[in-house]
Amino acid sequence: MLSNKEIYAEFCEKSSLPLIFQTPQWLDAVAGSNNWDVLLSFQGNLLSGAMPYVTSSKFGLKQITLPFLTPYLGPIVIFPEDLKIQNRLSFKRKIIKHLVDQIPKNDRFITQTDFSFDFWLPFYWKGYQQTTRYSYLLDTSPDIKELSKGFKPNIRKHIKKAKELFSVISSEKTDTLYELHQNDLKLKGESLLFTKDQFEQLDHGIKSSNNRLILHAIDDNNNIVGGFYLVFDKTYAHYLIGAAQPNARSSGVMSLLMEEAILEAKKRKLIFNFEGSMHENIGRFFSSFGGTPTPYMQISKTSNKWLKEFTRFNHG
Repeated sequence: MLSNKEIYAEFCEKSSLPLIFQTPQWLDAVAGSNNWDVLLSFQGNLLSGAMPYVTSSKFGLKQITLPFLTPYLGPIVIFPEDLKIQNRLSFKRKIIKHLVDQIPKNDRFITQTDFSFDFWLPFYWKGYQQTTRYSYLLDTSPDIKELSKGFKPNIRKHIKKAKELFSVISSEKTDTLYELHQNDLKLKGESLLFTKDQFEQLDHGIKSSNNRLILHAIDDNNNIVGGFYLVFDKTYAHYLIGAAQPNARSSGVMSLLMEEAILEAKKRKLIFNFEGSMHENIGRFFSSFGGTPTPYMQISKTSNKWLKEFTRFNHG
């Protein structure tokens, strides 16, 4: 008899639904094969719902949370092809409720859904909370000239300027990109949420399947001044990490890298996911390329009384 993870792995191989972040390959790389599992729901013999989750323990507290660089996990609802439109809501309600009822006992729970998930009421009925978050998506199917028209004039100006100074190449240098990202966060006074070893482990886990691309911007002396890390699935090209040398930012290098990333998504016939930020300035930059703000959900629940009080205190 197949385990839940084996059934889910077969589903991920055959279906276009799961995002790369929801696949066993990704979860093995970011969490380790022993630290994640998946809840399943069936209608008869048909798999109808899945919710991968990652567990961790800290200070004796059991948590189900998102691993590093993993913006979406689930749930995933799998509608039968012959299901009538008028029956979709009742089907969805039943499947999600069944998945929620299976969530293991924990002190703290956090997941974030993908863009297709639109019905969190069964979580609400069980005392969970929901926060709407936004990413930015861009349809790359128009021709290149039309895509460029969607860029704001200042972005087109920045790209033109940067093309006179830099070239964009594909690379295998995760260490250089990590250092750029690390230095960028330090300048902003923000903490890095993953180690260099973790990043390299992630890259090692997914690069063999052609699901990632590293882009570097180089100057005339072959110095790397900026970089992007992109990951791909059957629907999206996801912008995961991007950073540049501080003295190169005003040259438009980030705009140049973003244009190259969008063109890569177009080449692969994928929607470009800017992997949005709730930060106002970052959101403004993403929307300057024609990205449309698109909602997704963060669903959470803190069951531990001490942790609940600590969280409440730290939020004012």
